[in-house]
Amino acid sequence: PPPPKRPVLTTSIRFNLIDLLFGRVSGEFEYAFAGPFSFTIGPQWIFADPRQDRSLGVTANGFGLAGELGVWVEGRPLRGYFLKAHLDHSWLKFHSKNPDGAPIQDVDNPATRIGALFGSQSIYGGWFSVSGGFGIVYDLQSEERPINYYNPVDGQQKTGPIGASGLFGNGIDLLTQLAIGGSF
Repeated sequence: PPPPKRPVLTTSIRFNLIDLLFGRVSGEFEYAFAGPFSFTIGPQWIFADPRQDRSLGVTANGFGLAGELGVWVEGRPLRGYFLKAHLDHSWLKFHSKNPDGAPIQDVDNPATRIGALFGSQSIYGGWFSVSGGFGIVYDLQSEERPINYYNPVDGQQKTGPIGASGLFGNGIDLLTQLAIGGSF
C-alpha cells in the first residue's frame, strides 16, 4: 500500500528562543488560511535594550506586537521554506534613576519596523516544530532622543543621547528567528 499522506497543518504556536538574547520574550501564533499563505501574530515583552546603560542608571522596558504575512515556497503551509513580510510596533520606554533609585526621567522610544524574513520550518514527530530564519527590517521611527541621567564620575546630572535604532544607528536592523513549538 502507498505510504500515508502527511496531514495538512493549519496552526502553529511557537516560542522564539533567540529573542531572549536581545532582551525580548516573544511568542507566535500562525494560521495557514489559504493554500500556501499564512498569517502570524506575535506579542512581545521587552525587558532590556542594547542601547541602555545600567552603569548610568538607564534601563528600558516595554511591549510590542508583530504581524507577518507568509508564503510557503514549497506550496505546503507550515512546512519547508517560507518568505514573510514583517511588520511590528513596540512601545519602549527608557528610565533613568539616581543611585538611590529615585527616578530622573522616562523617555518614550516607540519603534515601527517593516521588512522581510526568509526561513524554514521543520516538523518532528508529527507536531513538534522548529522554525528558523533571518531577514532585514527598517524602523520608521528611528531617531536619537535625549535623556537626563546621573553621571557617577562627577556626581552630576547630565543629558545624553539614546541612540537611534539599528545596527549602525540608521534604523536598519537584522531580524532573526529561532522558534520551537507545536504545529497542528
